[in-house]
Amino acid sequence: MNEMNVLITYEGVESVRDTLENAAPDARFHFASPDEAADLLPAINILWGRPTEEIIRAAPNLRWVQVNSAGVNQLPLQSLVDRGILLCNARGMHGHTIADHVMCLILAHSRSLPFRLQNQRRRCWDRSGEAWELNGSTLGVVGLGGIGREVARRAGAFGMHIVGTNRSGSPVPGVDEVYPNHRLDEMLPVCDYLALCCPLTPDTENMIGERQLRLLPAGAHVVNIARGKIIVEEDLIRVLEDGHLGGAGLDVFVQEPLPEESPLWGMENVIITPHAAGRQKNYAEKAGRRFAENLRRWSEGRDLCWAVDYSQGY
Repeated sequence: MNEMNVLITYEGVESVRDTLENAAPDARFHFASPDEAADLLPAINILWGRPTEEIIRAAPNLRWVQVNSAGVNQLPLQSLVDRGILLCNARGMHGHTIADHVMCLILAHSRSLPFRLQNQRRRCWDRSGEAWELNGSTLGVVGLGGIGREVARRAGAFGMHIVGTNRSGSPVPGVDEVYPNHRLDEMLPVCDYLALCCPLTPDTENMIGERQLRLLPAGAHVVNIARGKIIVEEDLIRVLEDGHLGGAGLDVFVQEPLPEESPLWGMENVIITPHAAGRQKNYAEKAGRRFAENLRRWSEGRDLCWAVDYSQGY
């Protein structure tokens, strides 16, 4: 059986201790913040939490890290690779929740909800404002992984025509047409709505700039729940300001929190949410069950679930 000396640095997950201890009765569990864990790190071989360069250097026996995010670009990946440390992420855990958030942002724009909420606060009865039918419109989904497929499934129920991209261009159930990633430019001109659902990798960083945004039809809306660096933010602001885009729903940004001086805050055709698309009820319990499953597998010497392929970045 593999040794199990486990450090847990996530806050608010002490409630799942019984679940973890039942999954791995022989493991030693330590709940501590990264600052409090310095003395523990030399003996730790499993971490449930976000590793930093400092943690990796101070934990010579670390062999496996599990994180609660699907994206791993914010982690010191090269150090993990160099040390041969296994990394598991939370892909598949957020699909339903984030897809709901995408549709929330699309619906809010299609029914001019920000304008109507402003009038509500002013007690103003104003029936003007734009309205677009989702039925018959086209949604482009960049990244038809777990989240992208859930977005497509929901959008299909609204009668939307669904197109999307993946690495191979291979068919995806519920998607009317799939383009390989390198043909993204061919897809953009047909999209009334564009949802970015891909991981941030060297291939996707700054993938959407001014040229790509202007390939979208005039009045199109962009939704980004992926990572801020997938869009060139200055280009997005420029194309919103000159009116080519109808609007944007943004949950992620190049710098988070979004700086107060960002022009995005003041744009009436932009909806901002604070990297909250993945929030869900009972998150600690759900994440704890996933970690417990991998603890069982580790103790039995089996392959772990949700392992990250470092060569792909997810």
